[in-house]
Parts: sequence; C-alpha cells; structure tokens
Amino acid sequence: MAEEQYYDQMALMVKGEDEYGVDAGPTSVANAILAQNVRIKPMAAEQIERKFYRNFWGGRPKLRTGKHVTFDYEIEAAGSGTPGTAPAYSPILRMGALAEVLVTGMATIAATAVPTAGATGRFTYAKTTKFGGQYKRTVTLTCTTAGGSGVAAFTVSAPATPADAAYTVTGVVMTTAGAFALPNGAVITPSAISVNFVVGDVLTIALTPERSLYTRSAAGWRAAPPSPTSTAFCTPASAAGPRSA
Repeated sequence: MAEEQYYDQMALMVKGEDEYGVDAGPTSVANAILAQNVRIKPMAAEQIERKFYRNFWGGRPKLRTGKHVTFDYEIEAAGSGTPGTAPAYSPILRMGALAEVLVTGMATIAATAVPTAGATGRFTYAKTTKFGGQYKRTVTLTCTTAGGSGVAAFTVSAPATPADAAYTVTGVVMTTAGAFALPNGAVITPSAISVNFVVGDVLTIALTPERSLYTRSAAGWRAAPPSPTSTAFCTPASAAGPRSA
C-alpha cells in the first residue's frame, strides 16, 4: 500500500462538475483554495485474504479491492464577509455531503403568521423589507383592540438576543395595504384580514437572519446537484520529486 506523499508546492483548485465525471475546468483565478496539512495517499484499498483449506504450507493468496486515492487537507473556516453569501470553500462543504441553504432577502421573514391555540383572527401579508438582525427572533402579535383593517391594534414584541434588546411596541394598528413594522427593520404589508381579530388573539412570525446554512444530506447539494470534484496540481520543488513520509 502506497504511503502518503508530501509536496513542497501544490496548487489546489475546486469546482463543481455540471456532469458527473466530466472535468469542470477549475482555474487558479476563480477556484483556488488555501489549504494546509495536505496529505495524499496515491493508493488505498481493502485487502481480502482467501482463507481456503489447502494440503500444503505457504502464504495465502490476497486480493486488493476498493482501490482509491485519499486526499486529506484542512481549510480555514472564514466566511464570505456578506450575510447570505456562500463562502469560497462552499464546493468543498457540499462535496462532503452537506446541503447548502442560502437565506437572503425576503426569505428572512416567515411566509405566514402562526396563530396560537384559541386565536380566531387570521390575516395574510406580503413581505416588504427584509429582517436585518443577526439572530433568530420570534415576533409575537397580541391583539389589544378587536376588529378588522384599520381598527385591530396589537402589541408587537420579541425577546432580547445577544445583539438586541427586547422589543415591545404597543398600539400598532393593522391596515391592509399599509406597512406593519417588525423588529430589526423588517416590514410586512397585510394584504387581507379574512377573520376579524378579538382581544387576546396571539400570532407569531418567525424572523431568520441572512446566512449560509449547511446540514448533513445524502445528496449533498441544494437542488439539481452537480457533483463537485477536487483537482490538485502538484509541482515538486526539486528534481528529487515528492518526499515520502
């Protein structure tokens, strides 16, 4: 079994394939990755011994199966610097069977308000301005004045986060086609109140910060997944070639 190989110089470029097994053509300008502790094992495999009973002494025949190359390296966990924008090493994470979800813009506001048990009022809304907070927040709308559009009023509240103080605004009137403010700059515009509110109705709206989220997945890619490939170009520093460990 071949030992790990080490190189003085190496260029590592990573780019997702559009079609499995077809070279994606990574370039040093767009797809270079800073890596450290790079270890390449030219051949790794399982060795199976054929343990038949025989009428003579001697070594037993062995077969190597599952031959493959292992390529281990480390990268720095540095973000892109822009919330909701994937880091440059995103293809590496997805290559490791992590599904990527980018939360940006209006996706930071939940699509619907969730009524608590016993609440009768119902409304729908459009998402007008994205949530600008750094942490998840659950906004609670508590009806303090019964009625429909232009009459129903609410106390809008959200608990504190490590970056924000607790949020509480009273007497917020809900009007269809009018702006309804939520914490951290988020704004919704109620489009219809299908069932009038009564005092004590409580509804919640989830707010999520812009972010890049990676979770374990069998597929490893967002939707129609191209399968990423790592392409490493190794340049020995001298005519002696690569050093063996």
